[in-house]
Amino acid sequence: MEGIQPSADTIKNGTYPLCREYLLAYTGELSEAESDFLAYIKTAGQQIVEQFCVPAGKTNTFLSDQSSGTIRINGSSSAAPILTSLAEDYQKYNKHVQILIETTDSTSGLNAALEGSCDLAMTSRSLKDYEKELLNTQVIGKDAIAILVQAENPVQNLSEEQILKIYEKTYKNWSEIQRKKSES
Repeated sequence: MEGIQPSADTIKNGTYPLCREYLLAYTGELSEAESDFLAYIKTAGQQIVEQFCVPAGKTNTFLSDQSSGTIRINGSSSAAPILTSLAEDYQKYNKHVQILIETTDSTSGLNAALEGSCDLAMTSRSLKDYEKELLNTQVIGKDAIAILVQAENPVQNLSEEQILKIYEKTYKNWSEIQRKKSES
């Protein structure tokens, strides 16, 4: 991406253009257990998040309110390993909360949160406009998406627009990109 390498610094300062956020989304008011878990994620849990991606913040101090209950989390297979590790570590702070994680995909998790069949949705994609209107979110971390192309591939220096068109399936093979570049 225009000579900018993906790194913690370029992700944090926004200079690397292909990044995604890991979010937890929910509707309405959080229960005491959900609030406690989110407080943990925003503070001491950021050390766990840092093992997977660039954390949203960094604070070591967390004091659980020792609330109890069950938290049902559903969604992104990309975010699931992060949330699984967070849930395991959270047990050191509060053994009174049971966290159940179901791995599906971002859209299914968000729909489950909207329908009320889960408490928190984990997503690794941006929310659509209507989802933003209906859901509250908490960013837990961010990572970069790196595009790798085989050395023998004749296409070099893809633009962000071209990459987007590949993922939108506008371009279905490399020769189409070569042809479009020569026409411009």
